[in-house]
Amino acid sequence: MKRSRVLPLIGVMCAGMVLALSPQASAVSGAPDSEAIPTAPTAPNAPTAPTAPKGVARAATAPAPYVPIRAVGQPVPVAPAVEPANLEDFAEYQGQRECTPAAKIGALRLTAALRATYGSADVGIDRDCSDGGQSEHKEGRAIDWMLSYKVPAQKAKVEAFLWWLLKADAQGRPAANARRLGIMYLGWHDRFWGSYRADQGWTELKGCFSTPSADYDTYCHRDHLHISLSWDGGAARTSFWDGTADSLSACTEPDGSAVALGKPLASAVTAVTSFPLIRTRTGFGITDGPCRLHADRWDGDGRGLEVPVLGMHGVPATGVAAVRVHVGVSGVNAPTSLVGSGSSSVVRRTWPLDGLTMGNGVNVGINLAKVTDLILPVSKSGTVVLTNLYGAVDLVVNVTGYVPVGTVTATPPAAPIPAFPGTIMKVGSHSSAVAAVQRALIRRGYAIATIAARTTPLGRFDKATAAAVKKYELRRLYLKVTDGTVNPRVYLSITGWVAPTTPPALPSVSLASVVAKDAAAVKIVQAGLNTVTSAGLVVDGGWGLLTQGAFDAFRSNVLHLTGAAATGVPTLSSLTELGTRAGFTVTA
Repeated sequence: MKRSRVLPLIGVMCAGMVLALSPQASAVSGAPDSEAIPTAPTAPNAPTAPTAPKGVARAATAPAPYVPIRAVGQPVPVAPAVEPANLEDFAEYQGQRECTPAAKIGALRLTAALRATYGSADVGIDRDCSDGGQSEHKEGRAIDWMLSYKVPAQKAKVEAFLWWLLKADAQGRPAANARRLGIMYLGWHDRFWGSYRADQGWTELKGCFSTPSADYDTYCHRDHLHISLSWDGGAARTSFWDGTADSLSACTEPDGSAVALGKPLASAVTAVTSFPLIRTRTGFGITDGPCRLHADRWDGDGRGLEVPVLGMHGVPATGVAAVRVHVGVSGVNAPTSLVGSGSSSVVRRTWPLDGLTMGNGVNVGINLAKVTDLILPVSKSGTVVLTNLYGAVDLVVNVTGYVPVGTVTATPPAAPIPAFPGTIMKVGSHSSAVAAVQRALIRRGYAIATIAARTTPLGRFDKATAAAVKKYELRRLYLKVTDGTVNPRVYLSITGWVAPTTPPALPSVSLASVVAKDAAAVKIVQAGLNTVTSAGLVVDGGWGLLTQGAFDAFRSNVLHLTGAAATGVPTLSSLTELGTRAGFTVTA
């Protein structure tokens, strides 16, 4: 089981009281390995399942539907703010993308409320960036409340809390307190509840109905309740804390047709009388009215805000490469960056203008606000696209000037990107490929101090280079490596190099070989289940209870099959569906 950092003893305000937070216990981790990220997960982050113990009986059938019950005399939390007339919607899935592990205020306040209501208990919140895979613990907005289902007194506390969390309010609105707190999903006693699929109620957690052994108590969340918060919940920007429900929807996403003009910028800004371009909270300048600028959805579906800017209030309709804007960013519920461009690109750039270096992006901390000037390149259709990288923000944007198209100057052709050298690049490596990595990292904004100070020549892989690579990798967990080394996949991601070879053929299995439990075929299926569902299987070629359970979970949670279709021997259709997602072909 992965360990979270110990939270220092601090005071947290909750309902008018100051409560001490004791050292936290271990937190659950998990590692979705699929590069094809799902719309939403089917279970919370969980550790790798233990090796199946010998001689342990398995549950033959699924238990009855789960309904948490509040026992007589059990208390429930009291909200510090009155419930508003307009309630928050169910939180959408917002899985971990960056690593900012410090415990967020919403997680701290909820922890304090739990302790104020139910007494002292160990709680895990934050986790080291290098510890395990994807987890909201690494963004400080997940809680592991270390009470056990198997201890009656502890179980009664958790179930009273869950009853209160998911019950309807006086107006009949379901899961009212979960919505008011920004609860994204829960894991408890073999089961999973997700706000983004609340109509399904409690469903099985990663095949845990068939693994009753105590060896699985942590994996199956029997010894703790896992709570993941949305970014609004993590920032405590919900009605539970302040009585205000932010019901604004996400700004309508661009249609994807914006293409950057791609013209060089002149060296100076032509000022115009400042005029308002957009106000997200009031809907000024936005076709569909008031909204919040959200980050892309977890499945990669792009979000952003595209608005016309040319031919307005002194800005010419042609001959403009970029506009200067005065931007106010507020309502920030996650550490984020705002980036402007003439397309959906979020590449950060700078330009020398009027003797200053000006850029197209700004960083803003959680629950903070920032006002700054940005340069936004325009599209061929005369628009600019604003993209928020994490969480959601409110924007106020005024145009204060424009940058004419500049003169094209001849530049030497870029050096070709050398082929990957054949061995993993690490500290001590020295090659032109290392130099290509260093140049690309610097262009992307990852400083390498020794290169800047010229104490290390380009092409030599030193510790500063490894640190920059690791920082890059930690922001892209889909690369599946965070140790600061460069393998072919990382090299491609950083430099854009494409191997001049035909990609290898996909592995192939037959249904007959899988049914016959052929070791080579089973290994391909096990690896595929790990990729698609984060099953945590040992790829050993043995089709046992864990592999069967993972395949059943794939059929029920991913393919949404039910009854006999979701259990038993794999079928050609279900195996083909797995192969399509995991990258192998299937024959009869």
